[in-house]
Amino acid sequence: MKKILSLLLICLCIACATNHKNAIPHPAIIEGTPKLTYEQLLEDHDSLVSYINQVSPIVYFNDEVRGIDFNLHAKELRKQIQPRTTIPEYLQIVEKTLNSAQDGHSNMLGSWHLDILKNNWIPKGVVTGIMSTSNSTQS
Repeated sequence: MKKILSLLLICLCIACATNHKNAIPHPAIIEGTPKLTYEQLLEDHDSLVSYINQVSPIVYFNDEVRGIDFNLHAKELRKQIQPRTTIPEYLQIVEKTLNSAQDGHSNMLGSWHLDILKNNWIPKGVVTGIMSTSNSTQS
């Protein structure tokens, strides 16, 4: 599931880099994105929230100091995932979840970051296991 989450995040980054804010990504942008079941969408979102909680110190700071509860926002966003949620709609929920974390550790990559990822980090093995939806383990 980690690979699917990573793939969806990359698709979301591409969609956001090429479309204006809050627009549903053009179908051609997400072409080839895996079709996920309702249960997989929920599991994927739960994984995203878990990863953010693991890597994002600012969510705890925001909760304690600013009274911004990331997990409450994430829970409300999760409720928007329905059995008929499309991938473009799901990607918008993912974007809102990332934005609610308010932390660069869990930020989406800009288009120039995607170029670095695609042209350098993946070929050099710095980032592995995100260009496939196979179930093999990541290194």
